[in-house]
Amino acid sequence: MNGQKKDVDLLLVDTGDLHDGTGLVDGYPPGGVDAHDANKFFSQLPYDLLAIGNHELYIYNNTLDMHLNFAPKFNGRYLSSNANITLPNKHGKLVSVPVGDRYAKFKTRKGRKVTSLGVLFDFTAFAKNTTVQKVEDMVKEHWVGDSAILDAFTA
Repeated sequence: MNGQKKDVDLLLVDTGDLHDGTGLVDGYPPGGVDAHDANKFFSQLPYDLLAIGNHELYIYNNTLDMHLNFAPKFNGRYLSSNANITLPNKHGKLVSVPVGDRYAKFKTRKGRKVTSLGVLFDFTAFAKNTTVQKVEDMVKEHWVGDSAILDAFTA
């Protein structure tokens, strides 16, 4: 079904776990990065929003690949509101940064305002140098209030 033909907004959303279980990414060459090749296919799809899943956090190299090679292709629409990766900054100091973007705000073709977060449940089996912040702590962060995210959900 084509949303334009029906004159409706039709959004393509992925809710995470691209690295395992889709059938497209359960195998990869020895020494390769899980889902790297499949992500090339996924990055060609016209996603409106994507969110990180816990499967992207089990192995640090998978998370790093998502951060460096996958998330940037979606121009702020790959969301990891409470999932971070630890990397050296330009001065060599280790810093914890979002794997993707914290949130996205945009208007649909029909003019509807969308505010979206990519929140992961309180997952604790993440790889070393990745973290998942508890949701109750995330909502207290300055970026939540500064960006008027809560207004979008309470208005």
